[in-house]
Amino acid sequence: MKEKFYEWLDDFIKRKEIDLNETFEINVDGVNHSFYYQNVIDEIKNANEYEQSEIKKMIIKFDYANEDIKDYLKHLAIPLAKQANTYFCGIENNKTKEQLNKINIKEDIKKLDLLYRKILDMSFNTKSAINMKERITSEIDKQVGKLIEEIKLSKQEYMELIAENKDYKRLEERKERLAEDRLYMIWENCSYKEIAEILRNNYSYTDEEILDEFDDEETREEVKNHLIELKEIDESSKNAILDNGYTFKFENEFYFSKFKNIYEHSQDFAGVREGLEVAIITNADVSKEAFLVKYNNNIEIVYNFYNKTSKEMETYEYEVFDMNEIKSKEDLIEKMKEKLEHFEEKYNKIEQDEENIEV
Repeated sequence: MKEKFYEWLDDFIKRKEIDLNETFEINVDGVNHSFYYQNVIDEIKNANEYEQSEIKKMIIKFDYANEDIKDYLKHLAIPLAKQANTYFCGIENNKTKEQLNKINIKEDIKKLDLLYRKILDMSFNTKSAINMKERITSEIDKQVGKLIEEIKLSKQEYMELIAENKDYKRLEERKERLAEDRLYMIWENCSYKEIAEILRNNYSYTDEEILDEFDDEETREEVKNHLIELKEIDESSKNAILDNGYTFKFENEFYFSKFKNIYEHSQDFAGVREGLEVAIITNADVSKEAFLVKYNNNIEIVYNFYNKTSKEMETYEYEVFDMNEIKSKEDLIEKMKEKLEHFEEKYNKIEQDEENIEV
């Protein structure tokens, strides 16, 4: 996901012809700062996926309104300036810091109060366990008192803060019933594959935990194969880094089992548009690459090289690629790696011969 965002952002910056080495100045909390636009782009790329999604929306919005994107990038530099102010000048917003601290303490009080109530409701049979319960609840009560005093919380504020805790049993029972009803609804209305996806994506079930939900062996096997496919889909957009520095990646949202299935059914394969790139393997310095491409009724491997004169990747030769012998993604990677290595040797030799002739 992040890789796609990086590609989009880099392409946008390129299209807008923004010079990342250009500097700009902003004044934050009375302190002047100078940044490169590259500093802001680096910070954007280090943000989490949610923040990146929101930034992308804003950039598209400003671009649609024909507003200067540089102004928005300058705005995004404000947190960097505030960090610099704190680190180098010791400038902090103490009021905000105090407010955040008070909020955190309130949350701690609420959690401790709930813990206190749950422990009180526990029943023990042995005297040692009962004594331990009394010591723990006494210590929690003392700690809550200290925190209340620290932030000067009034009795009314305290009662409002813990109001929900008093009814925690009913609330927990209600949540459990809702969870059971939702689970029942999922099992009644969804296919086995849909159930597997919901448990995997919405509830962070492991593959083993998902399989344990199914009793029928035939269903378990069906779900197991679907989970393997889901894993392939997750990995299809990621670069596989090989020992020799080569990188491999599926293109156009293909993944191995999907591609293999399409290839083995001539009717489906005929529907794939001409020239569609399926997968790519690239050498360490990205000077040579090999693509799997749909061409007529075949799959071809297309060899490209970096032309130093034109400063672009150019096609050198084509070769029909036999998918019938390929049984797994690992087989495909190994075969493409072997072919690209052979092409590199061949091309490098030709390049060396041409240099020798020129000399």
